[in-house]
Amino acid sequence: MSAFMRGACPDAGCARVLFFPAHERSVECSGCGQRHACSALESAAPVEDIRAAALLTYRRLAARGAGAARGPENVKVLGSSNYHCKLVSPLLSSHGLEKSSGRARPLRELTGQAEFQCSVLAPYAFRLSEEHLETPGYGRDTSGSAAYLRHTLQAVAEANDGEERLVPIHADGDGHCLVHALSRALTGRELFWHPLRMNLQQHFTDNMGQYRELFREFISAEDWPLIVDECDPDYVPPDGQPHGLRNIHVFGLANVLRRPIVLLDSFTGLRSSGDYAALFLPALVPPDQCRSGASRHLNSPLCLAWSSAGRNHYIALVPVKDRKLPRLPVSLLPKVWGVDQSLRERYLTITDGCCTIGSDKSLQDGYIQRLTAAMDELFVRNNGVHPELVADAHLHLFKRVGVQGFSPPHVCDEVRLALAEDRLYRCLRCDAVLEQRLEPGWLRRGGYLHRLATEQHGQLSSTRLYRFPLQGILCGYDEEEDRLVLKEDQGITSCPWCHGTVRPVEPTGVPRYKNGDPTRTAAADGARCHCGQKHWWDGVEYDSPPLVCVPPSLFGRCVTPCSFPAVPQFPVTLRWGSRVIGEKVAWFEGESDPALNSNVYQTANQIIVKHFPGVFGIETLVKQVVDQILEQTKSLERPTSCQAAGAAGAGAQAQDGGAKEEDGSSKIILTGMKTLHKEELGVSETERRLKERIERNAPVQQQRKRQPSQELRPAAVPPPRRVEGSPRSSPGPPAAPASPAAAPSPPPAPAGRRVRVVASSGQQADLTLPPEATYGAFLTDVEAALAVERSRIRRVLHGFPPRQVTLAEEELAPFQSGERIQVELAADPSAAPPPPPAASAPAAATAASSAGRPVLPSVPASELDAGIQALVLAAQLSGTELWQQVQAMPVLFAKGGLFYRLAERDVGLTDGKHISLQALPGKMFIYDAASDRLLLCLEPLGGHHPVTAGVERRVLGAAAAPAAAPAPAPTAAGAARIGQLLSSGTRRVTPGRLMNRPVPPTASFTGQGHTLGGSAPAPAPAAVPATSSGAGGTREEGATFVRVGPGSVVLRPAEGEPRPVPPSAPAPAPSPESAPDPAPAPEAAGDGAGDCDGGEMDMS
Repeated sequence: MSAFMRGACPDAGCARVLFFPAHERSVECSGCGQRHACSALESAAPVEDIRAAALLTYRRLAARGAGAARGPENVKVLGSSNYHCKLVSPLLSSHGLEKSSGRARPLRELTGQAEFQCSVLAPYAFRLSEEHLETPGYGRDTSGSAAYLRHTLQAVAEANDGEERLVPIHADGDGHCLVHALSRALTGRELFWHPLRMNLQQHFTDNMGQYRELFREFISAEDWPLIVDECDPDYVPPDGQPHGLRNIHVFGLANVLRRPIVLLDSFTGLRSSGDYAALFLPALVPPDQCRSGASRHLNSPLCLAWSSAGRNHYIALVPVKDRKLPRLPVSLLPKVWGVDQSLRERYLTITDGCCTIGSDKSLQDGYIQRLTAAMDELFVRNNGVHPELVADAHLHLFKRVGVQGFSPPHVCDEVRLALAEDRLYRCLRCDAVLEQRLEPGWLRRGGYLHRLATEQHGQLSSTRLYRFPLQGILCGYDEEEDRLVLKEDQGITSCPWCHGTVRPVEPTGVPRYKNGDPTRTAAADGARCHCGQKHWWDGVEYDSPPLVCVPPSLFGRCVTPCSFPAVPQFPVTLRWGSRVIGEKVAWFEGESDPALNSNVYQTANQIIVKHFPGVFGIETLVKQVVDQILEQTKSLERPTSCQAAGAAGAGAQAQDGGAKEEDGSSKIILTGMKTLHKEELGVSETERRLKERIERNAPVQQQRKRQPSQELRPAAVPPPRRVEGSPRSSPGPPAAPASPAAAPSPPPAPAGRRVRVVASSGQQADLTLPPEATYGAFLTDVEAALAVERSRIRRVLHGFPPRQVTLAEEELAPFQSGERIQVELAADPSAAPPPPPAASAPAAATAASSAGRPVLPSVPASELDAGIQALVLAAQLSGTELWQQVQAMPVLFAKGGLFYRLAERDVGLTDGKHISLQALPGKMFIYDAASDRLLLCLEPLGGHHPVTAGVERRVLGAAAAPAAAPAPAPTAAGAARIGQLLSSGTRRVTPGRLMNRPVPPTASFTGQGHTLGGSAPAPAPAAVPATSSGAGGTREEGATFVRVGPGSVVLRPAEGEPRPVPPSAPAPAPSPESAPDPAPAPEAAGDGAGDCDGGEMDMS
């Protein structure tokens, strides 16, 4: 058996997790101050990590021993202490609880009366539960009343079958003990002490004539003003006079509440001729108004008693819950006070020689909590500070140092001032409130800190430094002036009582948490951190700290985030154009609330939106971040206990067969595009059930959707069907999938899916698709939204990367809400033929001589991507950047060019629309409809310009020094030839002569063929005698083929022979912008990039 146990405080307003030795019978809660039997704790269980339990137990005991002892007024029950109730009680005199909103409202708006009428509490009486009998400040009184009233209570118990049914309970002795005792007898709380005093004062004022006449022989006329003044809640008696209420006030309260009040005393006091014990009747109120309920019974009496022989403190005697109501024998009833004895039977029900104390009707704890919460909110609005913080400050800042006698309003003012100056702190471990207070007089001789340092260290020395943890300062000593000198103000860094972490406190009383701090909320069972509290992270409370923040060596035995070395979250790098941004990610798993478990796609989107708001085409960034997160989280070491913790924190076992799933690959690829962890599939119970339901119902739903179309088709011709993402198969009956995972169906989309449709003509439309929308219905909506015919819709692309939709029209549309769908349209036959594209110089001449040309066929995405790959490979082989190379080929950005068609496919072309191309990061382009081409955007300095060689240097006027020898501008024939090849999607490049200069003897692919460039030059590839020539080119005698990379071969001229220039393409004089630099040194001659001529080379 474990030596330590853990359990949660059973009080609903606390629920603090407690650690204690297994041999203890009871434990005191460090949160509310109550002492509970260990058997009464919630979820009590042995602790496996002995080190963690011992450390937490030691800290709890150390904080209890060094901190301020909680008095009866500071013990919290259901979240409120007696001092807390005193603070909010003045608000109840003028405000009430609005049931509909649960907030405090002025009584004038709720009832039409300015003040609360305590007579509405006449039918109610408090009954103490057995579990709170020994709770200090709430249960049994410990001021000595048990001994003083022993014989009286024994006589009451004998009249109730020997059972204790009437118990004396605590009432604070601050001069308001009478109204405190009555408030507790009515509701169990000292919430109504202020309304009782206000009602009593108003009652005396309104009925002063009756009182003067009734008590003219006992109370002189000069005494009545003082009696009325003593009812005021803020009354302060003159020096030397007792502070409290008298029997006349008890009589007045009986009339205010419209119910009798029995005041008991010891046997000696009951037999005395004095009026120490008495029965106070509501004699000034007609008996009919002292009845309540449907049965119209007389209101039952309340019972008070003196707590000691000094008879200077009232306490309440209340029934015990779940026991019979106590019966008080007539023999113990005192005489009626102030009025005739015969009135007793008119206001008091006596049955079988006994009267019943209390009532079965009580205010529920839930209502009391809602009422207190509403008054707390009003208190914060009025005073700018929470009453709980004021109560805790009174305990730790005033009572701890022996300061007594300050009224609650004065304490509230001091706390408000300290908050305004940001001098209040709260310990995260023991909840102590600390104040960083420093007054100039404290440093001088005789001051508080000077005297404290002298008592601790004796004679002060100028060579020593003195630290004061409570004030967070470090002082030296000045012998000449005999005073302390402030050297360093560090602030309060740790609790001086338990050495816990402290944080500045908010006006609501909650610490100003930092990431990783434990909060007051109890964590769910099975949390990874053994402190038992939730942890704060970016404004959210989690059961455990981030998974990556816990070193693997401390899994299963971490105590709090402060008990293990700080381990940063794993880094993620975002690369977009020329920007490189680093970000850190915290990963959460095993949470009791599945919504708090980290989701890789949500996390990636949050990071990207944070750094790149409003940027188009972030799908690439999302995939980039997702891949990094998955790569770093797959290797995290997860403790076994964490895998089984939480409602959805562990992977579920297989439903079919009950066999436990073995750990296979660390990732699962779904639909060919989404990469997930196995652990991620299990963190959410809702997602797991949804996935199972989709897999189970997919064949049925698909068959149901196909049945109407099958009835209309011939029996011999089955409906065509093709699973999206699978290769196109020959016509025939569709084979049933082997399992739901082998052929997943599109998951049912939520109601009202909103999608955006972008056509290749530049048109856009937003559509709302119902949940059961079919693909054919979607096409019909597209026809209506874009005003096009169905025959013009060539294909529909969706997802990232874009994939063609190949579903039958009767199948469900696979689109998700928020998705962007691309629709490629054929040319409108009724429209005028478009102008010929400027693809190349020969093509332009041919187009100029022709009357028109047919519309270019749509180019498959793979062909455009192949063109980009060919450009990138050519740039790699030439040793230049892609942007530097394509500047000399403006045809790529004109109509029909490679980049023109790439932008048209991906984003659509609209006049004035800015476009960023993934292949050219850091560059922004704009579509100009007048010239029908892409222009380079150099705003705000340079405007928009066609892409030409050196356009940035020429426009911006600042030429950057190139890091390597720039590539000379291609010849006109070479540029035209490459532009024609790439714009048409052809992947054949020059086999004979790719550059004007020889290829350097270096390998383009290094590092075992996995990386491009960056390594030391590899040995020159072996020369192979050339035995054939490429199409369209001839080979010189003695020339050899040289391999420059995997799948890449160039033709090197024979030794000593110059490289000839084709006669059909004479090299023109270079322009000033594209003139090549001076010839490099001989040893670097092979490192530059050459111009491309018109030859061909097979790159297969």
